[in-house]
Amino acid sequence: MLCVSAPAKVNLHLHILGKTENGYHILDSLVCFTDFGDTLTFEEDKMFSLDIVGEFANLLQSHDLAGQNLIEKSVREFENATNIKVNLRMTLNKNIPLGGGLGGGSSDAAATLNALQRIYKTDINLEKITAKLGSDITACLNAPRPVIMRSTGNDIAPAPVLPLKIPAVLVNAGQHCSTPEIYRTLKMHEFSKSVTFPDRFDAIASLSDFINTHTRNDLYAPALKAEPSLTKTIDIIKQQTGCLLARLSGSGATCFGIFETEDMAQQAASQIKTTHPEWWVVQTTLLS
Repeated sequence: MLCVSAPAKVNLHLHILGKTENGYHILDSLVCFTDFGDTLTFEEDKMFSLDIVGEFANLLQSHDLAGQNLIEKSVREFENATNIKVNLRMTLNKNIPLGGGLGGGSSDAAATLNALQRIYKTDINLEKITAKLGSDITACLNAPRPVIMRSTGNDIAPAPVLPLKIPAVLVNAGQHCSTPEIYRTLKMHEFSKSVTFPDRFDAIASLSDFINTHTRNDLYAPALKAEPSLTKTIDIIKQQTGCLLARLSGSGATCFGIFETEDMAQQAASQIKTTHPEWWVVQTTLLS
């Protein structure tokens, strides 16, 4: 049996640089991965099957049409590319909230492809598969290493050197943002520019200062239109002791905060859980 992690992703910034002729948006985004996420197990069997368990299993199953989730699509694309019949029983422990801007489905798909490559000892170019499936999945192939995601999401560049472990808190107040809908409602009078990062950040404070000063999330405005209470979530994160940066991740609806120390992040998570017990709150670490 093989067990692998599918970490949640966090977009520290997300700029929209333009649109392609076929309507896809051109992105520039520094993506980090956390030590929190989904897990997948793979066991040999007579045929392929997928079981879904965990906190968000029922919600995923209710939103999913048979055979339409990214894991099953990834398996079929892998079979087509290798002529290998995947006879495995897969179990997904679904801990990442749906529609949360944390790339749960993309990370699951990337983890699946990396695992299949390992199990069947193939050496195919997985990026040719991920380019067909979704804009975040190529970046997730590199997890947990941070990357800069460019073009329509399928061009990956090295991230600057970041502090080794960055304390963070993830907060979702129960909202669900549809990524396609957020992009459909995006209206920009002027597109953003790509970001030129320093080669390295030696401290969490200098990273946070740079992100706050020189970047933004261009999907925040349409996400806020869909879920006006996102402002409250970000404000509450900002109010916590030691918060250096608070922002929406991706298309939302999960917001994140970066903190000076792990103790401050733990205290913030505990405080937010106490004042808003109905919210989903996770203290985690951004990895480098």
